[in-house]
Amino acid sequence: ESFFENPVVKEKLKASSVEQSYYWLDEATKMLCKCRPDFTFGTPENFVAFDIKTTSFEKKKDLETQILDAGIYIQAAMIIDGIKAVDNIDVKEFVLIFIQKEYPHNVFLKFLDEASIDLGRDMYKNALRQLKLYYENPAMWQMPEEIGIPFWAFDKLKGSQYVSISSSGW
Repeated sequence: ESFFENPVVKEKLKASSVEQSYYWLDEATKMLCKCRPDFTFGTPENFVAFDIKTTSFEKKKDLETQILDAGIYIQAAMIIDGIKAVDNIDVKEFVLIFIQKEYPHNVFLKFLDEASIDLGRDMYKNALRQLKLYYENPAMWQMPEEIGIPFWAFDKLKGSQYVSISSSGW
C-alpha cells in the first residue's frame, strides 16, 4: 500500500496545506526569503510542518548523514521561520517522512531535533548576511585570477642562469 493511499495519511492531507509557498523579508538583512513545506497540519497552538524525502537508507546514522548532506536542517529552519514570519504561527514539530526508493518502500517518520534546526538557522542567516554583503559590494567578491610570467618567457628563460637554483634555494 502506498504511503499516500494510507487512509490516515489521506485524511490528514485533506485537512492540511500542501506545498504552500511562504515569502518574507528577513528582519536583519531585509533579504527576500522563500520556503515551501511539503505539507503542514494543525491548529495555531499545535502546528506541524512535514517534509517528504526519498532515501536509500534505513539506518539512523545514514539518515542523519542525508539530513546533513542535503541541507535538510537548513531547509527546516527556513520553513519554521517562514511560517512564523508570514502567519505568526510557531511550528511545534518538524517531521521528516523518509520513503525508501526501493522495495519494500518502508516509511520512516522522524522529528528533527532543535539543535539541528538551530544550526540550520545559523547557517541560512549567515548565508543571507554574506549575500547582502555581495549585493552591497559586488567588487569585493570578485574571484582572484591566477597570474604568472608571460607564456613566451618560459622558453626564453629555460636553461638560462636565471632559473638555475642552488641546493640552498638561491
